[in-house]
Amino acid sequence: MANELAISEKGGAAARFRPYNTRRRSEAAFGDWALDRAWTVTSKGWPDFLCLTPKNRIVCVEAKHLSTDRMTEEQGDMMTVLGAMGIPCYTWHVQGGFTHISGPKCDEIAETD
Repeated sequence: MANELAISEKGGAAARFRPYNTRRRSEAAFGDWALDRAWTVTSKGWPDFLCLTPKNRIVCVEAKHLSTDRMTEEQGDMMTVLGAMGIPCYTWHVQGGFTHISGPKCDEIAETD
């Protein structure tokens, strides 16, 4: 598929951006514009939170209620891509705290918080 991008972390599985799919005309128009210029685009799988820590570090967090709740395939792929770009990515469960997913670990997060 022309609108797929494979990025892998060291030893990690490749992630795939799925094509955008929207009914909003402005988003569709931008998607078409970007694809016409050979950009790879997606609007799927973004984490719930883009956080800025007190030490001015960006961290992505996908919040889940139960410790058994899992990310969708698109969310996992996006976290792999963001992690490969050097952004720390975590899930946070109400009953279990943080779990590191990809990217460098953030020293401001204890995985048992």
